[in-house]
Amino acid sequence: IKKIPPQIALIPTLKNLLATGNLIRTIPQSKLEAGDVSLINHLKVQLENDSSSGAGESSQHHSSSDKKIDLVTDGNLVLQKKNLTEFDPASIKNPDHIKKIDLSSNPIKEMADFSSLGSLTTLIISHSKLSSIHPSVGNIPKLEELDLSANSIKSVDIPNANRLKILSLSYNTGINIVSLPTQLEVIKLENCQFTTIPLILFDFKKLKNLSLARNKIAEFPIQKLEEENWRSLDVLDIGYNEFRKLPPQLSYLPLSGIVIEGNPLVVPSKAVCSKGTEAILTYLKGALES
Repeated sequence: IKKIPPQIALIPTLKNLLATGNLIRTIPQSKLEAGDVSLINHLKVQLENDSSSGAGESSQHHSSSDKKIDLVTDGNLVLQKKNLTEFDPASIKNPDHIKKIDLSSNPIKEMADFSSLGSLTTLIISHSKLSSIHPSVGNIPKLEELDLSANSIKSVDIPNANRLKILSLSYNTGINIVSLPTQLEVIKLENCQFTTIPLILFDFKKLKNLSLARNKIAEFPIQKLEEENWRSLDVLDIGYNEFRKLPPQLSYLPLSGIVIEGNPLVVPSKAVCSKGTEAILTYLKGALES
């Protein structure tokens, strides 16, 4: 392999990526061999840069309502980088068969009402210009994954999306989370400029994967960890924040992976952290017991 497409970083459940022994010359060898989130983060930055440079390729803006849109393959409608300023679900010829819509990297400013698409399970409108979320999102009957990352959304209030499992709101600076459906399993809130962990995130009993990377968080609310929250959490990414110390109460969590790189950690020590998640949790459990 000579090139890794940066879109790999958009896979919501991807924890680690290892690419040793290939012919890739455009990515530092240290990131290819790290075997952790380093390569994924590098690809995300590359994706951001590609999106920014592609935004000015054409000065001609388009609307989906200009013509009826044919279904692409297997129920997936992919319209990335089409310079669309808006998208009208009514422009789809066969809406009943649409399972996934990807409108990423378009200058769309307003989110349409997608609640008429009865088979839609995945909606992606990332790297766009949205400032708000259409209130009808909670009425999309089969929606399981929603990616609105890299927009300018300031508030999230979607309590009724009862089948939603995966939500990405990363790179929405200063976003305020008012309400979310409590059955969420994957939440991505990278680079939202949080200085504290939003307390609402502790309400999700089924949460398995949480990413709070690249914020400005320095501590955990200890009481929330002691109240038997996050007891289904499998992966926690707090990389590139401002943590100097991890609380022993993190050992309560059934984590198989914790990403802590990029923090000015003093406790646990570098020697412990370098041994991985199991060693970190063992150290924290020992600190808790003592």
